[in-house]
Formats: sequence, C-alpha cells, structure tokens
Amino acid sequence: MQRIRGHYRKLLPEAEEFFDAPGQDQELAAEMATVGLHRGPSAMLFTGATTIAVVNSVLGGVGAALLLAASVGMDDGAASVVGVLSASFLFAAHLSYERWRSTATGRHDGNGTTVPAES
Repeated sequence: MQRIRGHYRKLLPEAEEFFDAPGQDQELAAEMATVGLHRGPSAMLFTGATTIAVVNSVLGGVGAALLLAASVGMDDGAASVVGVLSASFLFAAHLSYERWRSTATGRHDGNGTTVPAES
C-alpha cells in the first residue's frame, strides 16, 4: 500500500499533500504495530471474511425459517428456532473452514504458532 501511495505522491508536486510519506502517519504506525499480535482462535473472529460470514449466516437462517414456514406451514416459533439453529450451523461451518484454510496455507495453527505450508 505504501508503494502505491509513493507512486501517486510522485505523479504531481501537489500530490504530496494528499499522500503522506510512510513515516509521517503516526496513527497508521500505531495501528500497524498491533497487527498480528495475540494470534489465536479468537483472532479469526475479527476478520473481514468473518464479518461477511455473519451476514451470510443470518440471511441463510432467515431463508431457512421462511422456507419452512411457507412450504411446510410450520408455526413462527418453531421456524424461528430452526432459523437460529441454521444460522449457527452456517457460522460454525465458516469458522471451521477458515481455520482449516489458515492451517493449510501455513498461516498459524490456532495457538499462535506459525506453521509452514506443506509442499
């Protein structure tokens, strides 16, 4: 990202006021200093992919509840329970997949230890 900003900074003399030099942004430096700290199983809950998975899981659960209520004629309470269980299952499946992918690509083993990818 810094290389891209550096490229734009060199395009025009006026561009330097919009694209700070890498060492000048103190807030960015503080944020970047904390990236990668405290890796573990709970770190997976704070990724962009997990945010999207939460939305997809909720939509999947609502869809399952509406489908059962409309097609089978299930009452609202039972359909809501099925929807919550479906959403929970979909989210657990995402976390399982994300953990599997992170260990398969050699990122970490869930305990903060980096594991090399198998070749």
